[in-house]
Amino acid sequence: MFKKILVGTDFSEPSDAARRTAIELARRLGAELEIVHVEEPLPAYAFSEGALPDLPRLQEEVRSWAEREVEQQAKEARAAGVPVTTAVLLGTPANAIVETARTDGADLIVVGTHGRTGFERILLGSVAERVVRNASCPVLTVRNTPGAQQDARPKAAA
Repeated sequence: MFKKILVGTDFSEPSDAARRTAIELARRLGAELEIVHVEEPLPAYAFSEGALPDLPRLQEEVRSWAEREVEQQAKEARAAGVPVTTAVLLGTPANAIVETARTDGADLIVVGTHGRTGFERILLGSVAERVVRNASCPVLTVRNTPGAQQDARPKAAA
């Protein structure tokens, strides 16, 4: 069924719930897991004093931090006996997740959703929604609802 599962993470609670679900699915199905984090390029702002921050250095620091965080998440998957790879990418999150799933041959994408509605959704947009609309493989969205179990267990994989 699913041999390779890609899970996107932005280090939020909803993406943590998605990762836990993806790990459990991969464990039960004997699938490989790929954990992907996408950093958006930092915008170039000029300060009133005219100084520009060292954006390449700052972007590299953000990337290094994200790589450490993703590796910590990979340890959880490995402890569950799941083979895992990781990637920290630079780009637009939804586009990069969909493209990575396509090029890496993922059979399923798992993403968390914040459950925003109304004006907040219009203003902030939804990475999960864009992934669902553009992915060429099935997408499982996981909403971390208040009071949800900490160890998400998908019933469909039982």
